[in-house]
Amino acid sequence: MSEIEIKDRLVQYPRRYQLQAVEGAADTYDLIPVPGIITEAGTPINRMLLEPMYRVTTAIDASSNLPFFNPHKHSQTFTASGTFTVPAGVSTVDVWLVGGGGGSIPSGSNFGGGAGGGYCKLEKNISVTPGQGITVAIGAGGSGTDGGSTSFGSYSVAGGKANDGRNGGDGGSGGGSWRHFGGAGGTWGECVDYNTPASRGGSGQGFLQTVNPYDGIVYAGGGGGCGCLAPDGGAGYGGGGAGGNSGNSYAGGNGTNGLGGGAGGAGNEGGGGTGGSGVCIVYWD
Repeated sequence: MSEIEIKDRLVQYPRRYQLQAVEGAADTYDLIPVPGIITEAGTPINRMLLEPMYRVTTAIDASSNLPFFNPHKHSQTFTASGTFTVPAGVSTVDVWLVGGGGGSIPSGSNFGGGAGGGYCKLEKNISVTPGQGITVAIGAGGSGTDGGSTSFGSYSVAGGKANDGRNGGDGGSGGGSWRHFGGAGGTWGECVDYNTPASRGGSGQGFLQTVNPYDGIVYAGGGGGCGCLAPDGGAGYGGGGAGGNSGNSYAGGNGTNGLGGGAGGAGNEGGGGTGGSGVCIVYWD
């Protein structure tokens, strides 16, 4: 999971206030902070920062268990296609699969929505034979197209969808729609639930469905939608690319390889971004 460093606000006089009389109200005063020298501004507390932490905490409370726990001793990560050779003495494996992120389509004279992150799935108790070679195919990120599928033998997940004009693409997490300040792409497997004139966010798999329950890492972030005034959205959680600015020739940001992030939406006449490639992680004892 992406780390967030939270710092306290440090001031010279943390408990010093000045009384200021309230006009028109007898014997009523406002307390005005007089902090003196500020040596550390501290981390701003806002909805964007607190909501992901609140939702994970709620999920933990609801289940009465930590949602991120790896019961296996060994793992092998594939960020490129290859072959998994089953170790001696191993009869079953678990596999985490993430498809490639969707690519965003060049916007022409339009404003682009973000592409969807790759779809995700944990397959458990797959029967294997020691010495067996199992083909692993890693889905490439889309370039103006949907992302590629990731597979482990016969098990597979699809890539995220490219954006549809101003609309965000569907995927593991939905891509953000075009918005005035840019539409943030979905994370944690959620859809982007806001709608604006002539645009909508993409659909996702559902809350926490793009979080690997064995390591807590967030995958498949949706790309951010293009903004009129500033780029926004998607970059950070799950590897989604940031949306471009609506100024001429602003390209959408690329999704992160190995996380299956969707590409950000392109600005007016801008080129589309490329989705991030997927990943396959095999677990065994």
